Amino acid sequence: MMNGSAPGAARRARRSAPGSGLSARQRLLISAVAAALGLLSAWAWSQRTGAPAQHSLAAAATGGDAGGGTTTEQPKHLHVKPQKQQQQAAKQHAAGGQHKRGGAAQQQQQHKPAGSGVAGAGGKHEAAGAGAAHAVVHVGMEDERLWFDKLSAQACSHVEAVRVCSHRGRVAPEEGVAAGSLPAYGVLQKRGIWCYDIDFILTSDGSLLATHPSDMQAAIDAAGKGGSKDMAARSHEHPLADIRAAGADEERFPTAETLIKALAASLTEAGLLWQPSKAEGAPDYTELPVLLMDLKGPAFTAAIINAIASVAESAAVSAAAHVALFTTTPQQLELVQQQTQWKGPLIKAYMDREDPAPLLRVVELAPFAMLGPSIKMADSFFAAASHVGKPVLAWTVDSPGDLHRAAEAGVSAVISNRPQVLRAVLLDWRDRCSERQRRQLQAHRALRGGAAVRQAQQEGQRQRQLQPGGWP
Repeated sequence: MMNGSAPGAARRARRSAPGSGLSARQRLLISAVAAALGLLSAWAWSQRTGAPAQHSLAAAATGGDAGGGTTTEQPKHLHVKPQKQQQQAAKQHAAGGQHKRGGAAQQQQQHKPAGSGVAGAGGKHEAAGAGAAHAVVHVGMEDERLWFDKLSAQACSHVEAVRVCSHRGRVAPEEGVAAGSLPAYGVLQKRGIWCYDIDFILTSDGSLLATHPSDMQAAIDAAGKGGSKDMAARSHEHPLADIRAAGADEERFPTAETLIKALAASLTEAGLLWQPSKAEGAPDYTELPVLLMDLKGPAFTAAIINAIASVAESAAVSAAAHVALFTTTPQQLELVQQQTQWKGPLIKAYMDREDPAPLLRVVELAPFAMLGPSIKMADSFFAAASHVGKPVLAWTVDSPGDLHRAAEAGVSAVISNRPQVLRAVLLDWRDRCSERQRRQLQAHRALRGGAAVRQAQQEGQRQRQLQPGGWP
């Protein structure tokens, strides 16, 4: 009796021994799923303790390289099929080579909370203690990470395409140059910002000055040279010479002709000037013109618009595709179409205080190359605008909340009073979106691997049951 039961006892002993009933392939699969579960556990832990190293917002804000120097980031080409010569010139023009994505320059730190800081030359946040992430906090942008956490996957994929325009040519205070002055544009270009929403006012002798009345009045008052308190608001009643004498100098308040020629020269130097005679296809206004002109009050006349067109289209400048004109009313559009020779792009402006959700009729929008709504327009407006097929420039975007809304709406560009810090946030969001996508893919692969291993185990069990002497 004892001898007759020995083979069955041996089989039972082999089945009870750990791993003794598995083939080498099955043991390998079990090891793989264990590794996959380990990766999934590490990913879950990193989600709880904070994001991995990211590019510094302060570093990205100023556009320099990791060593603290500065580079010039080129804007994307403004046409469908860029010329090879322009592409080559743009590559050669950038000091130190092309701007490295997300690794741009270090900027002076502002108001860091206790326990936070920026790492050295690498410009990356380092984890400390139990995974707490260091981060540079910009004044007015302290809650940007909260808004990033709300960013949808679709908005994340769009963040990289959003461009930043400077409202009134504003720059960071630490740059040491006046907003809207000729030097300000050079600074912004070095920081990777090549789009400017500029107001223009008219003098009594027909000159067009690049400034908002409030900015010029502040300069006149500060100069104390006898300019009246309403000289800027009533600039159309004063000749250019009197305004200059009151303290509005040429460098700080250039004429439209001077500014257009200066920007065209910068584009030419960078190899980015779009010229119809050399280009293939029409300009791509998703990349935006460089100068967005808002003619104030008496400045919106046929004579002034024709003068602007004459300068922009001249052979010496040839920058018509880079100069766009805002229109706010049907009467302004009619004036442009019937009384001027304007061939450049037009922008349809939308004011939220008038109607936050106007109907968008494709036929009525045909004359416009772009839409320029306030960021405070209704969600329904942005939803409809996304189907019109035209670039959307949202203004004025100065907070992480507004930037989040712009990204979710899929706008092409944002116009900001804080262009450098906003661009820094966008660069950081882009990098974090890439990291988020990488982690999600890694987790998905781990889950797929685990499912495959479980399926293999079940198949192994089924095969053993079918073998002689297998499981009952």
